[in-house]
Amino acid sequence: MNYLLFPSGAWIMAIASIQRYIFIFHKHLMNSYVKHYLPIFLPPILLSIWYFVLIFFYPCQQQFDYTQIWCYGACYLYDVLISTIDWIVSSFIPVVLTVIFNILLLLRVIYRKYKMKR
Repeated sequence: MNYLLFPSGAWIMAIASIQRYIFIFHKHLMNSYVKHYLPIFLPPILLSIWYFVLIFFYPCQQQFDYTQIWCYGACYLYDVLISTIDWIVSSFIPVVLTVIFNILLLLRVIYRKYKMKR
């Protein structure tokens, strides 16, 4: 569940930032419920499939350390390529999208406020 909850929350926050920008400045682009709710439900579903395949079907040799209380994690985390792709898709992209669209929204609001004062 830990592998699924953080990326799902990050993607939902990124989608909410994008949709908030669209609702404020381009409302005509979001004229149906499908365009509003489908992006919210899609990332948790796709991430569930992604992590289910990686955790249960990724071929690896288990490494057990009986001196530790907790296990190290899923086997795919030891593969550099897969773990990098996982980090980029589940952490980096949603955080960057959230920051970009929030800054874009803030700059656009400041610009509109400045334009209205003149």
